[in-house]
Amino acid sequence: VALASGGSITNNGTGTLALGATGDANIQATVSSNNGVLKLSATGAFSQTAGSITAGNLLLTGAGSFTLNASANRLGPRAAKVGRLAVTDGSTLTIGTVAGTAGVTASGSATLVTSGDLTIVSGAPVSAVSPVLAATGAFINNAGSNAVIATSGRWLIYSSSPSADTFGSLDSANTAVWNGTFASLPSSSVAATGNRYIFAYQPTLPFTSTSAVTTYGTDATSTIASNYTAS
Repeated sequence: VALASGGSITNNGTGTLALGATGDANIQATVSSNNGVLKLSATGAFSQTAGSITAGNLLLTGAGSFTLNASANRLGPRAAKVGRLAVTDGSTLTIGTVAGTAGVTASGSATLVTSGDLTIVSGAPVSAVSPVLAATGAFINNAGSNAVIATSGRWLIYSSSPSADTFGSLDSANTAVWNGTFASLPSSSVAATGNRYIFAYQPTLPFTSTSAVTTYGTDATSTIASNYTAS
């Protein structure tokens, strides 16, 4: 099934716009459902090679794999129960409950990317093989210590800086990776093992030294011990 490039499908009401495919599907059109639920379902590969998707609420269902990575996508709260998932949102990204489906569950991998903040709503966890959540802005966890679950592999969460994040007791139990973004350090390039937070921010330690004079052969340890500051 293919939705042709240049075409459009619009839901102007508050009901559900449902697009489903038995087998593979490729969406190239502009699809919008600003005030209602947009439900996409597939048993095969559901891909997006052109166009954009705008949805007040997005629900993905079926055993298929969904790849919706257009940067022009503008998606409201979304939920999914699928085989595999890769979604890009050009605004903020919220994982919530849509039409009775809570959070994101994938039997395979799940990668969620946004150019804004990424929020996990209470009661809407992410569960997948090696899930990757990547925000250019802040990571906001309102779902607690089990907000992100790697059914196998590990999870990676990207954000701008820990000072902007709400971790919600989700502990990686590992040292963070600094000075990395999803673009500069994709998940396949993260050499550190285990669950990791990855921050774009690069910490610095300013070090200022002062002048000191000592005679050769003299122990100057105590003299120079305070001849610097670190902040």
